[in-house]
Amino acid sequence: LADGSVYLKLDDWQWRIAVHLRAGRPGLLYMGFELASEIALEQALAELRAAGCEAQRGTEAQARARAVAGIVHTRDPMGNAIELFYAPVKDRKFSSPRGAHFCAAGLGLGHLNLLAAPLAEARDFYTRVLGFRLTDFIRFGASDSANFFHCNARHHSIGLLKVGELAGVHHLMLELENIDLVGQCLERVEAAGLQITSTLGRHANDRMLSFYMASPFGFELEIGCEGLRIDEQWTPAEFVEGDIWGHRG
Repeated sequence: LADGSVYLKLDDWQWRIAVHLRAGRPGLLYMGFELASEIALEQALAELRAAGCEAQRGTEAQARARAVAGIVHTRDPMGNAIELFYAPVKDRKFSSPRGAHFCAAGLGLGHLNLLAAPLAEARDFYTRVLGFRLTDFIRFGASDSANFFHCNARHHSIGLLKVGELAGVHHLMLELENIDLVGQCLERVEAAGLQITSTLGRHANDRMLSFYMASPFGFELEIGCEGLRIDEQWTPAEFVEGDIWGHRG
């Protein structure tokens, strides 16, 4: 667009990722979570305010700028901007020039792992206020941990990592439909000379077969496939090993 913004598609949605030019450090500008209806959006706004969270209903212009029908703005305990919305625009015009197919429909963009120094407050916000549910977690030493939360059949859409007092985003994951697409992407990344930060491997908890690369946005990008799907019968557990194999780096 004229302001330098780039909008990226993964599926039938008009767009899933926006890249904006701005001064200062790169990073996450906002993240969106879809609700079922306008009534659900109004209920969410009331629940946020009742929980003591600052929240505002966005204007029609703000909603249109995100290609949705209605929007509510709030922030998590780390200060990350969150936008709740309903009725996204779907133009059904996605066609990858590389023949890629993403697992996004019904599951969302992928997952986002956030560094959460105020872990207790972050857990309460995402579970007690937004309604995410704990999938599993792993501890590192006495006080650090990685905690994974779901809102649909994807193993996790949000991860909260407590690693000392670090703040920011650890990584964004995009899921492709099969290992061949992941392998072809890996070849393109290597040919472009981009930095592989974690080699191909499979995680123990969500079974994701993936690799990680450095991105221009200040956090890593994970490209994977075969992520675990869960249902309403799932109960949380602690796991003790991060990977079945690989993911060196």
